[in-house]
Amino acid sequence: MPRIAGVCLSLVMLSGPGIAQDAPLACAAGLAVTDLYFGEGDTVLTAPSGAQPEDGWCRADGIHMDWTQGKWPQRISASEIRWQPRGTDTILVEVTDIRLRLRKGAGMNDLYLGGFLSNVGADLQLQSRYDAATRDLSISPLSVALPGESRLVVSMALTDVDMRSRGALQTSLGSGKLTMADIDLWMDAGFGRSVVSRLITDPEGFEDGLADMRKLLAVLPGTVLAPDSRRAVEAVLNDLPAPKGLLSVKVRSAEGFGASSLMPIILRGVPETPAQWEKALSGLTLDVVYDPTARTGN
Repeated sequence: MPRIAGVCLSLVMLSGPGIAQDAPLACAAGLAVTDLYFGEGDTVLTAPSGAQPEDGWCRADGIHMDWTQGKWPQRISASEIRWQPRGTDTILVEVTDIRLRLRKGAGMNDLYLGGFLSNVGADLQLQSRYDAATRDLSISPLSVALPGESRLVVSMALTDVDMRSRGALQTSLGSGKLTMADIDLWMDAGFGRSVVSRLITDPEGFEDGLADMRKLLAVLPGTVLAPDSRRAVEAVLNDLPAPKGLLSVKVRSAEGFGASSLMPIILRGVPETPAQWEKALSGLTLDVVYDPTARTGN
Protein backbone atom coordinates (compact mmCIF):
# COMPACT_ATOMS: atom_id res chain seq x y z
CA MET A 1 0.00 0.00 0.00
CA PRO A 2 1.31 3.48 -0.80
CA ARG A 3 2.40 4.92 2.51
CA ILE A 4 0.55 8.24 2.21
CA ALA A 5 -2.72 6.40 1.57
CA GLY A 6 -1.93 4.27 4.59
CA VAL A 7 -1.47 7.33 6.80
CA CYS A 8 -4.79 8.81 5.62
CA LEU A 9 -6.59 5.55 6.30
CA SER A 10 -5.02 5.26 9.74
CA LEU A 11 -6.42 8.67 10.58
CA VAL A 12 -9.85 7.40 9.58
CA MET A 13 -9.44 4.89 12.39
CA LEU A 14 -9.60 7.78 14.85
CA SER A 15 -13.38 7.86 14.36
CA GLY A 16 -13.74 4.19 15.25
CA PRO A 17 -15.22 2.66 18.38
CA GLY A 18 -11.86 2.65 20.17
CA ILE A 19 -11.95 6.45 20.61
CA ALA A 20 -14.25 8.16 23.07
CA GLN A 21 -16.45 10.76 21.43
CA ASP A 22 -17.39 12.83 24.51
CA ALA A 23 -15.61 16.09 25.28
CA PRO A 24 -12.78 16.66 25.78
CA LEU A 25 -11.64 14.74 22.73
CA ALA A 26 -9.36 11.81 23.46
CA CYS A 27 -6.48 13.30 21.49
CA ALA A 28 -3.72 11.27 23.09
CA ALA A 29 -5.74 8.10 22.50
CA GLY A 30 -6.08 9.10 18.86
CA LEU A 31 -2.33 9.11 18.38
CA ALA A 32 -2.12 5.84 20.29
CA VAL A 33 -4.54 4.20 17.87
CA THR A 34 -2.53 5.43 14.89
CA ASP A 35 0.71 4.24 16.49
CA LEU A 36 -0.77 0.81 17.25
CA TYR A 37 -2.21 0.58 13.75
CA PHE A 38 1.16 1.09 12.09
CA GLY A 39 3.61 0.06 14.79
CA GLU A 40 3.96 -3.58 13.80
CA GLY A 41 7.70 -4.04 13.63
CA ASP A 42 8.86 -1.68 10.91
CA THR A 43 7.13 1.60 11.69
CA VAL A 44 8.02 4.31 14.19
CA LEU A 45 5.58 7.14 14.87
CA THR A 46 6.98 10.32 16.40
CA ALA A 47 4.85 13.27 17.56
CA PRO A 48 7.16 15.64 19.49
CA SER A 49 4.31 17.88 20.57
CA GLY A 50 1.93 15.10 21.53
CA ALA A 51 -1.74 15.69 20.72
CA GLN A 52 -3.69 18.43 22.41
CA PRO A 53 -7.31 19.68 22.22
CA GLU A 54 -7.70 22.98 20.40
CA ASP A 55 -11.07 24.61 19.69
CA GLY A 56 -12.88 21.30 19.37
CA TRP A 57 -10.10 19.68 17.34
CA CYS A 58 -7.13 17.48 18.19
CA ARG A 59 -3.80 18.83 17.00
CA ALA A 60 -0.27 17.41 16.73
CA ASP A 61 2.77 19.30 15.40
CA GLY A 62 5.95 17.99 13.81
CA ILE A 63 4.61 14.49 13.41
CA HIS A 64 6.46 11.92 11.30
CA MET A 65 6.36 8.21 10.59
CA ASP A 66 9.49 6.24 9.71
CA TRP A 67 9.62 2.88 7.97
CA THR A 68 12.96 1.43 9.01
CA GLN A 69 13.10 -1.72 6.89
CA GLY A 70 13.05 -2.55 3.21
CA LYS A 71 15.25 -1.43 0.34
CA TRP A 72 13.92 2.14 0.44
CA PRO A 73 13.17 3.21 4.03
CA GLN A 74 10.71 6.06 4.07
CA ARG A 75 9.62 8.98 6.20
CA ILE A 76 6.28 10.75 5.98
CA SER A 77 6.18 14.04 7.85
CA ALA A 78 3.71 16.86 8.35
CA SER A 79 4.14 20.19 10.07
CA GLU A 80 0.64 19.91 11.53
CA ILE A 81 -2.21 17.39 11.71
CA ARG A 82 -5.66 18.30 13.02
CA TRP A 83 -8.62 15.92 13.32
CA GLN A 84 -12.17 16.17 14.58
CA PRO A 85 -14.45 13.13 15.04
CA ARG A 86 -18.03 13.91 14.04
CA GLY A 87 -20.36 11.37 15.54
CA THR A 88 -19.35 7.74 15.88
CA ASP A 89 -18.27 7.00 12.30
CA THR A 90 -17.17 10.23 10.61
CA ILE A 91 -13.99 12.26 10.91
CA LEU A 92 -12.56 15.44 9.41
CA VAL A 93 -8.76 15.56 8.97
CA GLU A 94 -6.49 18.43 7.93
CA VAL A 95 -2.78 17.92 7.21
CA THR A 96 -0.38 20.80 6.56
CA ASP A 97 2.80 20.40 4.50
CA ILE A 98 2.81 16.61 4.16
CA ARG A 99 6.08 15.33 2.70
CA LEU A 100 7.59 11.98 1.72
CA ARG A 101 11.30 11.19 1.79
CA LEU A 102 12.99 8.02 0.59
CA ARG A 103 16.32 6.89 2.00
CA LYS A 104 19.00 4.55 0.73
CA GLY A 105 21.21 3.62 3.63
CA ALA A 106 22.05 6.71 5.65
CA GLY A 107 21.51 9.16 2.80
CA MET A 108 18.32 10.87 1.69
CA ASN A 109 17.42 10.71 -1.98
CA ASP A 110 14.92 12.65 -4.06
CA LEU A 111 13.35 9.73 -5.89
CA TYR A 112 10.10 9.42 -7.81
CA LEU A 113 7.07 10.78 -5.95
CA GLY A 114 9.18 11.03 -2.82
CA GLY A 115 11.43 13.60 -4.42
CA PHE A 116 8.44 15.61 -5.60
CA LEU A 117 6.77 15.73 -2.21
CA SER A 118 10.09 16.19 -0.45
CA ASN A 119 10.73 19.43 -2.33
CA VAL A 120 7.19 20.75 -2.65
CA GLY A 121 4.95 19.36 0.04
CA ALA A 122 1.15 19.47 -0.06
CA ASP A 123 -1.77 20.41 2.16
CA LEU A 124 -4.53 17.86 2.56
CA GLN A 125 -8.12 17.87 3.83
CA LEU A 126 -10.10 14.68 4.26
CA GLN A 127 -13.60 13.88 5.45
CA SER A 128 -14.48 10.22 5.67
CA ARG A 129 -17.18 7.91 6.99
CA TYR A 130 -16.65 4.27 7.83
CA ASP A 131 -19.41 1.80 8.76
CA ALA A 132 -17.78 -1.12 10.58
CA ALA A 133 -20.95 -3.23 10.28
CA THR A 134 -21.26 -3.01 6.50
CA ARG A 135 -17.55 -2.34 5.87
CA ASP A 136 -18.42 0.59 3.64
CA LEU A 137 -15.91 3.45 3.42
CA SER A 138 -16.73 6.81 1.86
CA ILE A 139 -14.35 9.71 1.42
CA SER A 140 -16.02 12.98 0.49
CA PRO A 141 -14.01 14.92 -0.19
CA LEU A 142 -10.26 14.43 -0.19
CA SER A 143 -8.76 17.77 -1.20
CA VAL A 144 -5.06 18.25 -1.89
CA ALA A 145 -3.60 21.73 -2.45
CA LEU A 146 -0.74 21.48 -4.95
CA PRO A 147 1.86 24.12 -5.91
CA GLY A 148 0.49 27.39 -7.23
CA GLU A 149 -3.28 27.29 -7.59
CA SER A 150 -3.49 23.65 -8.64
CA ARG A 151 -5.79 21.41 -6.62
CA LEU A 152 -6.95 17.79 -6.59
CA VAL A 153 -10.40 16.93 -5.22
CA VAL A 154 -11.56 13.30 -4.91
CA SER A 155 -14.75 11.71 -3.60
CA MET A 156 -15.08 7.92 -3.54
CA ALA A 157 -17.03 5.02 -2.09
CA LEU A 158 -15.64 1.54 -1.40
CA THR A 159 -17.15 -1.70 -0.12
CA ASP A 160 -15.67 -4.73 1.67
CA VAL A 161 -13.06 -2.64 3.51
CA ASP A 162 -12.02 -4.17 6.84
CA MET A 163 -10.26 -1.63 9.05
CA ARG A 164 -10.10 -3.57 12.31
CA SER A 165 -6.32 -3.85 12.03
CA ARG A 166 -3.42 -3.16 9.71
CA GLY A 167 -3.44 -6.80 8.57
CA ALA A 168 -7.18 -6.74 7.90
CA LEU A 169 -6.81 -3.57 5.83
CA GLN A 170 -3.98 -5.11 3.80
CA THR A 171 -6.26 -8.06 3.07
CA SER A 172 -8.91 -5.59 1.97
CA LEU A 173 -6.61 -4.45 -0.82
CA GLY A 174 -7.58 -7.70 -2.53
CA SER A 175 -11.21 -7.92 -1.47
CA GLY A 176 -12.21 -4.25 -1.37
CA LYS A 177 -14.10 -2.77 -4.31
CA LEU A 178 -14.56 0.75 -5.62
CA THR A 179 -18.14 1.58 -6.55
CA MET A 180 -17.71 5.25 -7.45
CA ALA A 181 -15.10 7.97 -7.67
CA ASP A 182 -15.30 11.58 -8.75
CA ILE A 183 -11.92 13.13 -9.50
CA ASP A 184 -11.39 16.81 -10.32
CA LEU A 185 -7.87 18.03 -11.05
CA TRP A 186 -7.51 21.80 -11.43
CA MET A 187 -4.22 22.70 -13.13
CA ASP A 188 -2.82 26.22 -13.27
CA ALA A 189 -0.43 27.49 -15.95
CA GLY A 190 2.61 26.24 -14.03
CA PHE A 191 1.25 22.75 -13.32
CA GLY A 192 3.50 21.06 -15.86
CA ARG A 193 6.63 22.73 -14.51
CA SER A 194 5.89 22.50 -10.79
CA VAL A 195 4.22 19.08 -10.67
CA VAL A 196 4.57 16.92 -13.81
CA SER A 197 8.20 17.75 -14.57
CA ARG A 198 9.20 16.88 -10.98
CA LEU A 199 7.66 13.43 -11.40
CA ILE A 200 9.50 12.65 -14.64
CA THR A 201 12.74 11.01 -13.57
CA ASP A 202 13.15 9.14 -16.88
CA PRO A 203 12.14 11.19 -19.97
CA GLU A 204 12.52 8.20 -22.29
CA GLY A 205 10.42 6.04 -20.01
CA PHE A 206 7.83 8.82 -19.85
CA GLU A 207 7.49 8.82 -23.65
CA ASP A 208 7.22 5.03 -23.64
CA GLY A 209 4.47 5.30 -21.06
CA LEU A 210 2.54 7.75 -23.24
CA ALA A 211 2.85 5.38 -26.18
CA ASP A 212 1.49 2.52 -24.07
CA MET A 213 -1.42 4.71 -22.94
CA ARG A 214 -2.32 5.49 -26.55
CA LYS A 215 -2.25 1.78 -27.44
CA LEU A 216 -4.56 1.00 -24.53
CA LEU A 217 -6.87 3.85 -25.49
CA ALA A 218 -7.22 2.40 -28.98
CA VAL A 219 -8.60 -0.93 -27.72
CA LEU A 220 -10.81 0.14 -24.79
CA PRO A 221 -14.45 -0.56 -25.66
CA GLY A 222 -17.12 2.12 -25.86
CA THR A 223 -18.93 0.50 -22.94
CA VAL A 224 -16.04 1.56 -20.72
CA LEU A 225 -14.97 4.79 -22.41
CA ALA A 226 -17.50 6.59 -24.61
CA PRO A 227 -16.29 8.51 -27.72
CA ASP A 228 -16.41 11.93 -26.01
CA SER A 229 -14.40 10.60 -23.08
CA ARG A 230 -11.93 8.96 -25.45
CA ARG A 231 -11.34 12.30 -27.17
CA ALA A 232 -10.85 13.98 -23.78
CA VAL A 233 -8.17 11.45 -22.80
CA GLU A 234 -6.46 11.92 -26.16
CA ALA A 235 -6.41 15.69 -25.59
CA VAL A 236 -4.79 15.26 -22.17
CA LEU A 237 -2.13 12.92 -23.58
CA ASN A 238 -1.42 15.40 -26.38
CA ASP A 239 -0.98 18.25 -23.87
CA LEU A 240 1.40 16.35 -21.59
CA PRO A 241 3.72 17.23 -19.95
CA ALA A 242 2.00 20.62 -19.58
CA PRO A 243 -1.78 20.12 -19.34
CA LYS A 244 -3.89 22.93 -17.91
CA GLY A 245 -7.44 23.73 -16.95
CA LEU A 246 -9.77 21.10 -15.51
CA LEU A 247 -9.61 17.33 -15.88
CA SER A 248 -12.67 15.54 -14.48
CA VAL A 249 -13.03 11.76 -14.26
CA LYS A 250 -16.09 9.90 -13.02
CA VAL A 251 -15.66 6.19 -12.27
CA ARG A 252 -18.72 3.99 -11.76
CA SER A 253 -19.16 0.27 -11.09
CA ALA A 254 -22.46 -1.04 -9.74
CA GLU A 255 -20.91 -4.32 -8.58
CA GLY A 256 -17.67 -2.72 -7.45
CA PHE A 257 -14.25 -2.85 -9.09
CA GLY A 258 -11.09 -3.92 -7.30
CA ALA A 259 -8.01 -6.11 -7.40
CA SER A 260 -10.13 -9.25 -7.60
CA SER A 261 -11.74 -7.85 -10.75
CA LEU A 262 -8.35 -7.99 -12.43
CA MET A 263 -7.79 -11.68 -11.77
CA PRO A 264 -8.87 -12.70 -15.32
CA ILE A 265 -6.21 -10.36 -16.71
CA ILE A 266 -3.60 -11.76 -14.32
CA LEU A 267 -4.50 -15.35 -15.21
CA ARG A 268 -5.10 -14.98 -18.95
CA GLY A 269 -2.83 -12.12 -19.90
CA VAL A 270 -3.51 -8.53 -20.98
CA PRO A 271 -6.54 -8.29 -23.32
CA GLU A 272 -5.72 -7.34 -26.90
CA THR A 273 -9.16 -6.58 -28.36
CA PRO A 274 -12.09 -4.35 -27.35
CA ALA A 275 -14.25 -7.45 -26.77
CA GLN A 276 -11.68 -8.91 -24.37
CA TRP A 277 -11.39 -5.61 -22.50
CA GLU A 278 -15.16 -5.33 -22.26
CA LYS A 279 -15.30 -8.72 -20.58
CA ALA A 280 -12.38 -7.93 -18.26
CA LEU A 281 -13.81 -4.53 -17.24
CA SER A 282 -17.44 -5.62 -17.08
CA GLY A 283 -19.66 -3.00 -15.46
CA LEU A 284 -16.92 -0.35 -15.22
CA THR A 285 -17.49 3.04 -16.87
CA LEU A 286 -15.18 6.04 -17.15
CA ASP A 287 -16.59 9.48 -17.95
CA VAL A 288 -13.78 11.94 -18.76
CA VAL A 289 -14.00 15.68 -19.43
CA TYR A 290 -10.99 17.91 -20.16
CA ASP A 291 -11.38 21.67 -20.44
CA PRO A 292 -8.03 23.42 -20.93
CA THR A 293 -9.78 26.83 -20.85
CA ALA A 294 -11.29 26.35 -17.38
CA ARG A 295 -9.95 28.67 -14.71
CA THR A 296 -8.21 26.91 -11.86
CA GLY A 297 -10.28 26.45 -8.73
CA ASN A 298 -13.68 27.43 -10.13
